[in-house]
Amino acid sequence: MTSPMIRAIRQAHPDWTIHAITAMRATNAYAEAIPELDRVDHEDFLDYPAEVKFKKLLRLRRRDYDYTILPYPSGRWQYHAGSLVMATGRLISHAYAPWHRYVPGYAYTTPVEPVHVVDLNNRLLRGLGLSADVDRHYAMPAKWELPPISGRKRVVFHLVSLDSRINKGNEFKSPPLATYADVARQLREDGYEIAATGTEKERFVAEEFAVHCGFPVEYITGSLKETAEQLRDSAIVIAAESGIAHLTAAIQVPLVSVFAMTDPARFAPIGDVTVLRPSACKPCYEPSDPRFTCKLNIDFACVRKDLTAAHMVRAVRDRLALVRATV
Repeated sequence: MTSPMIRAIRQAHPDWTIHAITAMRATNAYAEAIPELDRVDHEDFLDYPAEVKFKKLLRLRRRDYDYTILPYPSGRWQYHAGSLVMATGRLISHAYAPWHRYVPGYAYTTPVEPVHVVDLNNRLLRGLGLSADVDRHYAMPAKWELPPISGRKRVVFHLVSLDSRINKGNEFKSPPLATYADVARQLREDGYEIAATGTEKERFVAEEFAVHCGFPVEYITGSLKETAEQLRDSAIVIAAESGIAHLTAAIQVPLVSVFAMTDPARFAPIGDVTVLRPSACKPCYEPSDPRFTCKLNIDFACVRKDLTAAHMVRAVRDRLALVRATV
């Protein structure tokens, strides 16, 4: 969701040198593949001790960047401290707290407002003297922009957020495995193959999913490019708000994007996507807040009760019917 901003900078200033620093492997794979960037460096900042982080940030500081941009979501103070160490020039960021305006080193800040993240990040362009009114669609690597493969009756579930052993708290952003399994069984009766996708370390979640389903489930994993290739060979993907959901939308594979705590008005994938959020509860998830709490203290009813298998099956069938009607 930062790529439209990167593309706009490249189009406005084709002579500029644009670098990206990534802290996640999947982000690095994507950034290295898009042509708008001249250089991409990866550092496992999330795993480094503080002393190692500081030394690596000082090395980056020696590059003497004219601008350093910190995109949303970066609400934790550690992101800002690291960026201020690295930034010899002007730091452009969102203002997450009142104290930002009093800290030296910020050249431009813009408020965090309840708008879509793509639009929120595009507002950072104003710090470069550019318009924030730019193309909102994702930048995609040319090698990944192949047309979807049609004909295969495979439904893919993205299960990454479902287990607290991987991302503590994220299990409250997606329906329980048993609910997903109910959906899978009904779609299998419709004649669809069932698959799941995630990283290798998340394979055990798919194995538990298969137990709930009562039949074997294909598992799609690998690099981001390999995952994209496999997703293209699918009829539809079902995913909560996640990187895989945005990737699916970007490669134009039919997607049912499931929301509960998260606000689709802010985080829905860009493109022709079916957004599903049947709960009447106000979305209460904020990615800059590390706490996962049910604000109404009703045990996350938005995802555990309001979002049912029937809702998802209906959304998938309706979307697949629309796809067939337009082929």
